[in-house]
Amino acid sequence: MNDDPNRAAEAPLSESKGAADNGAVHRLVVSSQEGTAAVARVVAEALRGGDVVLLIGDLGAGKTTFTKALAEALGVTESVTSPTFTLLRTYTTPALTLIHVDAYRLEGPAGLDDLALPELLDDNGCAVVEWGDLVAGALGPDHLDIHFDPSDDENARQISLVGRGEWVARLETLRFDLSNAGGHGAEHAMSA
Repeated sequence: MNDDPNRAAEAPLSESKGAADNGAVHRLVVSSQEGTAAVARVVAEALRGGDVVLLIGDLGAGKTTFTKALAEALGVTESVTSPTFTLLRTYTTPALTLIHVDAYRLEGPAGLDDLALPELLDDNGCAVVEWGDLVAGALGPDHLDIHFDPSDDENARQISLVGRGEWVARLETLRFDLSNAGGHGAEHAMSA
């Protein structure tokens, strides 16, 4: 066992709660908010217009913490908060528009149409959808699912990144950087 809380050890390869079979999966166990932020920074570097990232996990699992770090890595300078009641917030960055959606209060996948999400994605937008499992069926085959699950340590979280469609290959290219994110309180393992 590695005694340094900021270094990685082998993560279990058991399926993350809700992580489906069809796609590349990279699992990490982070022991702090900084570990979650390190993973978000790696994902931010790979984002481009039209991308959809679904965040899946219980209340308090780390979805908003992840989104704040992702936004900061993209160059957002304003305060990022969960759009629980507004449902959608946009943040303009030098490279793209970050669309932050909270799907918890939506009336199912059809609620995304009311938010004009497809049009925002077409206009060089990148969507991060909290409670993304509630609307995944309406977002097409190409997206990155990120599952946040509790770990044995009450302060730790297991983060499972699941590439769908074109994200299978893109997630594979992130393996090295995600493994290096282990220097910030993460364990890691990859499966296809």
